[in-house]
Amino acid sequence: MAAIVLVSGEAAAAVGTTTVGTAAAASQVTISHIVPAGSERLLVVTVAMRDTTDASRRVSTVTFGGVALTRAIDQQNDTNDVGAAVYFLIAPTVSTANVVVTLVGSVADLAAAATNLTNMTQVSPLDVIAGADLADTASPSTSITSITHNSVLISTITRNVSGVMTSAQTELCDQSLGANAQHVASSLIQTTMGAQAMAYSAGGATDDWAQALAAFRRSVVIDTPTNSTSGTDLTEYSF
Repeated sequence: MAAIVLVSGEAAAAVGTTTVGTAAAASQVTISHIVPAGSERLLVVTVAMRDTTDASRRVSTVTFGGVALTRAIDQQNDTNDVGAAVYFLIAPTVSTANVVVTLVGSVADLAAAATNLTNMTQVSPLDVIAGADLADTASPSTSITSITHNSVLISTITRNVSGVMTSAQTELCDQSLGANAQHVASSLIQTTMGAQAMAYSAGGATDDWAQALAAFRRSVVIDTPTNSTSGTDLTEYSF
């Protein structure tokens, strides 16, 4: 009897282009975004908002070309009037279309960034989430603990002072959010699952922050020929 063969491998996750948009005294921001051809696409949108009315800062919908994205996390610092959120869409259509972020109400400052990922699992891509409200600190840092290898970590932070990343992240965007405020989104491909801190520095200034993090799973391919002699009957799975 011919032996059954199982061959497995991991497709390399990739972080693509990011486009951004901002709005002031508004409940909505629109970004013209290009999703290029690529295997196992995932669109991730990060959102930052600032306003003294807590209810207004909540995200109502995020869409791409009219298709609704799924919320990963919406982290609100109600004490200090800032919020951060992460949304995602599996298999976005290859196209140029608008990303539209709509909040419950009008806010003083609103920003969003849309980022393309490829080689991501198309079934339940969200691995884990984490979030934190941070007050009066110059060095905000939140840890996320992924449960799969080679996850793509996305962090977005809204703060009332400007600052820079301090951990091994790749910057996706750095947007002004009104006077002396900032929206920063970053990514990190985590080779080994486990805890990873996503940290920032405000250059010695202390203020208030909201940070939202999400880990997304890369694709795994398993090829299963029926036997070692034919080598032609293959089944491919993505996890």
